[in-house]
Amino acid sequence: MRVYILLITIILSQCSKRQNKVMPELQNIKVTKKKPVVEKQNRSFEKIMSYDKVEAIEIYGTPIEAVSFMLNDVQGEFRIGLYNIYTKTERTSENIKISELTWEKDIKHYITIWYQELEGKTIPKDSLIWEKGSEF
Repeated sequence: MRVYILLITIILSQCSKRQNKVMPELQNIKVTKKKPVVEKQNRSFEKIMSYDKVEAIEIYGTPIEAVSFMLNDVQGEFRIGLYNIYTKTERTSENIKISELTWEKDIKHYITIWYQELEGKTIPKDSLIWEKGSEF
């Protein structure tokens, strides 16, 4: 029994070491629009997929969460949609960097956009609107 507990402890400690890195470049982006949470309900996200990462942050404000990771390290149900965007060859490549930004869309929902960093720009590739309190 002790062996199983020790084994589980080791596995869990290794999982916690594989966390995504928070993007330090967000500190350098000038946010021109900051609204209180109450006013966010009226914010339209219809055009967000037409903006690169910097433009989206300038328009919609600082995201509540921002992480970056390599495409070949995609894990979990939350990011499974990225498998439909990229070919198997691209998914196994070690050189496609993804930025994941999440904003509060309204009182009940969040919106997450995945951007591919390509030639100095960040191109929106996929999005997900999900209910607050959802577990993936």
